[in-house]
Amino acid sequence: MCNCHEATALGFSGWRRFQDAANVRKELGKRETGFGEIPKQKGVYCIRVSSQKGEKDVDKIIDAYKQTDLYQSYRHIFDASADFFESCGFGRKWGWNRYVENPDKELERLWKLPLTEGKISCPILYIGCSDNLQVRVRHFMWLKRPANHPVWRFSCRDGS
Repeated sequence: MCNCHEATALGFSGWRRFQDAANVRKELGKRETGFGEIPKQKGVYCIRVSSQKGEKDVDKIIDAYKQTDLYQSYRHIFDASADFFESCGFGRKWGWNRYVENPDKELERLWKLPLTEGKISCPILYIGCSDNLQVRVRHFMWLKRPANHPVWRFSCRDGS
């Protein structure tokens, strides 16, 4: 069952594509930054999957993302670091496995979305709050933000 109406009940309106919001540039000191129209104040935000994206089968969504160059580059970083440390005599266990584990852990969050027969039945991907909305939303473009891989995946039309 989907309670998507709750997003409306929380007062969310004026939905924008994540990419469109990201590409609004604004001067920040001596540099430009994205998400220029997002306020720098406390607030609640909601990220939802556009109903126009098509694919709703979670396995297919995850598999498509795992084929992207970005995801594959994380595997390459792990493999290269493990090879490097092994060649130095430290052993492969010193490889930077977080580059493989973190994306996989984040993608598994997709299974927590409301599903009907293995397919996403609710467009709400993430609801959060912050003392500075602009900074928090910008975090979705950084590695350290939980849930960034699902956000990136759904921001791409074909998962790539």
